[in-house]
Amino acid sequence: MRTLGYVGRYLGLLLHIGLLIVGSAFLGFWGGSWLDRRLGTSSTFTILGTVLGVISGFWGAYRTIMRISDDPGSRE
Repeated sequence: MRTLGYVGRYLGLLLHIGLLIVGSAFLGFWGGSWLDRRLGTSSTFTILGTVLGVISGFWGAYRTIMRISDDPGSRE
């Protein structure tokens, strides 16, 4: 029964990281699209926003993984 807790814990971590990356990319895309519509530009800010969103999502995922790996309680 103890392994079920580990599986749930790691599935939760994977879900968190996946949502972090996808959510950040979506918010960057949405913000860039909004700016493009407001300023009348083609797709400059959409591309820039998406790239910045993906970068920030991966940075957040990296920080999450480092925080989990530094946690002494995670090596039970």
